[in-house]
Parts: sequence; C-alpha cells; structure tokens
Amino acid sequence: MKIISKAILLFAFTLITLSAFAQKDAALSSTYATAWAQKSGTMNVQYLNNFPFSYTNAEGELTGIEIDIIKQFAVWLKIKKGIDVDLKFESSDDFAKFYEKVRITKAVSVGAGSVAVTSDRAREIKYSSPYLKNKPVLVSSILRSTLTDVRNISKEFNGMTAVIVKGSVHEKLIKNIKDNYWPDMKVELVESPAVVLDKISGSNKYFGYLDLITYWATIQKESKPLKIHRATQFDTEYFAFIFPKSSDWATVFNEFFDGGLGFPASDAYMDILRKHLSSELINSVALTY
Repeated sequence: MKIISKAILLFAFTLITLSAFAQKDAALSSTYATAWAQKSGTMNVQYLNNFPFSYTNAEGELTGIEIDIIKQFAVWLKIKKGIDVDLKFESSDDFAKFYEKVRITKAVSVGAGSVAVTSDRAREIKYSSPYLKNKPVLVSSILRSTLTDVRNISKEFNGMTAVIVKGSVHEKLIKNIKDNYWPDMKVELVESPAVVLDKISGSNKYFGYLDLITYWATIQKESKPLKIHRATQFDTEYFAFIFPKSSDWATVFNEFFDGGLGFPASDAYMDILRKHLSSELINSVALTY
C-alpha cells in the first residue's frame, strides 16, 4: 500500500508540475482569438536591439519607433476591443536569429526588427502593413574617397572588405555588386547593424550597407566619422512588423494600422517619429496618405 501511495503521490506531483509548466508557457503568449474571448491576453514581442527602432534609453526604458507603435497597438486594443494585453518583450542582438525565431516559434505574437518587405520573406512569415519607408545607403569611413561610379568599385575600394548583416536585404544588395562588378570582393557577415557601424567607423578598410534611418540616428547620437556613397541608388523599400505564419495577431494588427484613415495619418504616429527622428528625415521616411 505504501508503494502504491507513493506512486500515486508521485503521479499527482508530476501532473501538477506539468500543469504549472503548461500554464507558464501559455502565459508567455496568447492567440488573438483567446485574448478576444477572455478580454485579456499576453503578447510575446520579439525585437532586435537597433537604435532608433528598438532600444533602451538612458533612463532604462524600452523605447524606439517600433516599440512605441506596439505600445500604441496595446492602447488601441483596450479602447476599440476592450482587451487588456500584457506585452512581454524579448530582445535579440542577432538579426538572423531574431528572424528565425519569429519564423518558427508559434508562441511569438509579433516581431519588431526593422524588417524590409520582400517577396521571398512573404513566403515564410506574415507581414503587417508597412509602417515606414527606407532606403539602404552604402557607407564607409569619412577618410575614403567618394565612390562616383559603382562600376569602378573594385578599383576605388581596393583592399576593403564589405561588412553586411547576415540575413538582411543588404546581403542580397552586396551580392549583386560582387557578381556584376567585383567578383573578388571580400564579404564579412555579422549579426547586427551595430557591428557594421563599429567596424566601419573603426577602420577605413571596411564598407557596407546600412538603413538610412540607422545611419542618420547613429551620426546624430555618436558623431561617428562616416560618409554615404551615392553611386548606388535603390528604390524605396518599406519596413513592417512580422508574424509567424500560424499567428492570428496579424489581422487585428492591420486593422489597427489601416482602419479609418490609418494609423500613419494619426497624431500618435507623427509624435512617435518626432520623438526619435528629425523633421528633415521624417519628410523622407514617413508614410503619407
């Protein structure tokens, strides 16, 4: 009897433990359907540390263009849907790992990583409506002579190495230049825009692509000795939030973004941009309706 009693107690303890873990995992995120039914829920927000999109300020507060938009979404859910949502933020310093986690992890509600919209990615994840325009810029140390024609890059950048964020759209851009103009180009793939900036500002032997917003924000904040080479021009691209294919948060997020005149037409949207960007840059990157 004692053996049976111990077995029963052990079985009961195991059930309680598994239940506790299940509840803990469930608390990490909620589907929108569950949040709607219960009028409360938890959103698991994966974000990439990347000033000024998502970062921790001097006061220790998590903020940035993307973070503040997500916080506005939570306010909208309360006002329009009567849903109290708890935002759980999880950071990453590696773009490729951030993207992969959002792509494969069903518990992720939304990803914020200044992700450019591409048709290739649209086959793997869901996009929100775009929230910002952007252009990639070719950057080097200010000590380098200006590249006037991309066809001469192998000569004018001789001895230099391209440094690019792995998994970013910039990787495809630099591959195009390598294939067409500089087959012997050395390319170093790194984990984040911050590493690109550190390498380029620390040595005139590096060059690479950055988002215009990241470039501008960095030279405003830290006055790094950098310059743009305008020999390569690209069409405007768009940034959006991303969701796992299985997520049901994308639909309601787009309702928040596109309903009525759209969130980009609101004072709240412009207030977020003014908080993190200068007026001249806002004119170039803000969505207009």
